[in-house]
Amino acid sequence: MSEEKLKPCPFCGSYMVRIAKDKLPDGGYIYDVRCMNCGCGSPFRCTEEEVVEAWNRRYKEQDDEKTD
Repeated sequence: MSEEKLKPCPFCGSYMVRIAKDKLPDGGYIYDVRCMNCGCGSPFRCTEEEVVEAWNRRYKEQDDEKTD
């Protein structure tokens, strides 16, 4: 299991995100991250570590200062 924490959803900001593990017909697995709030998901990856990395790359920290 991945030690890296999932960042919030890059679309709605929700922390209600989880890793889904789906079994393939050949017996292997693929992983994706899904937001339980808005329903968006990450691309599928072969390992949990890869999917967490891909998901966390999509999230951009919000600046504390707003620009006009």
